[in-house]
Amino acid sequence: MTKVVFACKSNSCRSQMAEGWAREWIRKRREDVNNQIDKDPSGTFYGVEGESKSGIIGLDDFPDDTNRRRANLNKVTVVSAALDSLSVFDQTNINNDFSKNRMQRKCVKQKAVAALAGDGIDISHFFPKTVDEIFTLLYDYSVDNKNAPDFFDSNEEEKKRRLSRVNELPSSFEVNNPSHNIQKNDDIKSKVIDKLIILCSCGDEMKKILVSHSKNVEEWEIDAPTAAANAGEGEEAYFRVSHEIRDKVNFLMENLVGR
Repeated sequence: MTKVVFACKSNSCRSQMAEGWAREWIRKRREDVNNQIDKDPSGTFYGVEGESKSGIIGLDDFPDDTNRRRANLNKVTVVSAALDSLSVFDQTNINNDFSKNRMQRKCVKQKAVAALAGDGIDISHFFPKTVDEIFTLLYDYSVDNKNAPDFFDSNEEEKKRRLSRVNELPSSFEVNNPSHNIQKNDDIKSKVIDKLIILCSCGDEMKKILVSHSKNVEEWEIDAPTAAANAGEGEEAYFRVSHEIRDKVNFLMENLVGR
């Protein structure tokens, strides 16, 4: 399993855009492979059941390259996270015992959602996640559910089950030391991330933790679209940044997963 993590300060804009574009890249490549599987080399179309005049076909009937591509695509999962754990939640409602019920999870910035929607990509169901939470998702995927589908491709029942584990985590955060849980469970998270992409220069403490659990790390110089918009570029900044991220993500995925 190839696990890719995109991280920025609050996981509300740039890293969410990157996750959205990466998932779109995977979706398109899966669609390409499925289209190849629907046809034989001569162009004969096979129906849903894979039937043709010559009988029923299976994966073994296709070129090794097609099978390899399909296998690679089925072995990649993408997620994003916040380098500042506290920025994921509305802190104004945290009481003295840090009860989860008093913490309101923030949303992905609507202008980021709109920028990707302009290219036909829906990330409106995405949500900001802490590093602790994505470790839980990745560990859940790698150990407890080796054959489970990617989180956002899961059915609603599976999503609820996995989110029920995620939603238990915030109540155990120590606000003055948000990396407490990660360090405490360090033994189960060693090098769990295959590729880490950092999209901002903040969150040094959490960045070090993520890097220590990653096999390969890149830092991308990507403008913060909100700052660029406020500096005079306006809402066009979100579209510009989205397309810059798209180009980098496409290059990354082509080299990481293959054509």
